[in-house]
Amino acid sequence: MSTETSRYNEDTLHAKFRAQMMEGSVFVNYGIAAEGEDTVTSIKEANLNMVKWLIKRLNITKNSKILEIGCGKGGYTLEIARQTGCLYTGIDIIEDYVTRARALARNLNLDHLGTFHVAGYEDVGPSSTVSWCRDDLTHILCLGSFLYVQSMATEILTNLYRAGGSSTSILLWDFERQVPWDRCTGYRKHLHLDSPIMGRDELVGAIATAGLNIVEEVDLTPRVIPSLKRYAEESLKVDPTGEILTYPHMLRAFKDGEVRYKTWILRKE
Repeated sequence: MSTETSRYNEDTLHAKFRAQMMEGSVFVNYGIAAEGEDTVTSIKEANLNMVKWLIKRLNITKNSKILEIGCGKGGYTLEIARQTGCLYTGIDIIEDYVTRARALARNLNLDHLGTFHVAGYEDVGPSSTVSWCRDDLTHILCLGSFLYVQSMATEILTNLYRAGGSSTSILLWDFERQVPWDRCTGYRKHLHLDSPIMGRDELVGAIATAGLNIVEEVDLTPRVIPSLKRYAEESLKVDPTGEILTYPHMLRAFKDGEVRYKTWILRKE
């Protein structure tokens, strides 16, 4: 079997499994268990728990104006808008995702509340010519997208600082490394990353250099593990070796203390 065919088969298996787990929803994250619970009944429910947590923690209301960076197919942006009536903008570097997000907004009758654009972190900030970057945002959400650009952390955080107003809340929702990179075997096996993700000291340093302050730091690992456990159990039914659907490796990474799943709420003051 050629490398191309093997990769195609792996990608197809991943896509089918994710679609099965998401039960027709547009969410693509692990989500979180409800507060006080150690199981999840479905991944869709877990992602709705995540949206509920975001809305409450950030006090997003109908008067809010949010920007989600790395919005994917628009699931979280639009669910937040549906529940609160807030104005929104979503950006992603993958054009197909943006096309799907726009279609979903129309299907949900939410397109009057905002727009989606093909753009990335480099398009956010004072040098941008895009009008929505000059608007007064109440919230900037980075739900997992920061992971892939951490080598540019200070530059990106500086752009976010300049894009927001004095009271804009910036939320990072991502992994935090707890051990040296060469010991992150389960994590690397799952995400196939060659470059290290940041530990807490590195991230805190980048945040401070950008001129931002940490208002709140929340460890959501205990609430993410039930969702990931469900992923791992179901994936082993399809891929008993865990070599293609590598969710068991990620579950081990959490349990072995390689990484934590954290959120940081940042502001200028």
